[in-house]
Amino acid sequence: MNVTLTKLSNNQNALRTKEVTGVALAAPEVGKPFTLYAQSLTDPDAVRYVSTSPVTRIEPLASGYQTLVATENSLYLVETEQG
Repeated sequence: MNVTLTKLSNNQNALRTKEVTGVALAAPEVGKPFTLYAQSLTDPDAVRYVSTSPVTRIEPLASGYQTLVATENSLYLVETEQG
């Protein structure tokens, strides 16, 4: 599924950009890292792999396309492509 992962708050700087748009092979799941693949920041022919810490909480938002995802140190907004 096409997603945008936006960092809302965190205690670390492991994610080099505030927002990453790419493809997730699975929806966020408590107890597992949320992962996605995106275009590399430095090489247009390479793939960027992004993985969060294990998810501790998931809160779907009213829109149905947005979900808050919490890890031990961070809070993210996951937006899936509509339609």
